[in-house]
Amino acid sequence: MMFLRNIRLPLLFFIFFLFFLRVYGQAMVGIYQLDWLPTMEEWYSGIIPYPILFCSQLLILCLLFLMCIDAKYLLMPISLSNKLGKSVLLFSYIYGFVMVMRYLLTMWFFPEKRWLIGTIPIFMHIGLAIFLMTWVRLKQSQHERW
Repeated sequence: MMFLRNIRLPLLFFIFFLFFLRVYGQAMVGIYQLDWLPTMEEWYSGIIPYPILFCSQLLILCLLFLMCIDAKYLLMPISLSNKLGKSVLLFSYIYGFVMVMRYLLTMWFFPEKRWLIGTIPIFMHIGLAIFLMTWVRLKQSQHERW
């Protein structure tokens, strides 16, 4: 269990960095049409227009960064009550499960997309679910030590 406590903070920063690369990569493809990166269609589903998606991704990046800094330096007086912590943790489990099911159903109904074609959004949502799980567990362990 000590290993899990020691890996939580680096995992938060790693997932933040991956999400940053995803947002940056998609923006670069949208602006410069880079051939060595996946096409724009593979980066997102198209349900939300890209300018709105990009703005929401920037807000999420800011929130993830603040959560990482808080976890590292305990700057924000955030203590998750048992009820709030359990609710966020439950949400992250459901969110992660739904994204895994989305991936499996995509593979089932669209076998031509096996295994990684058009799945960038799914994997990034799974990463965000893992971020939430990790952050809650880290905050709970920090609260226990106080």
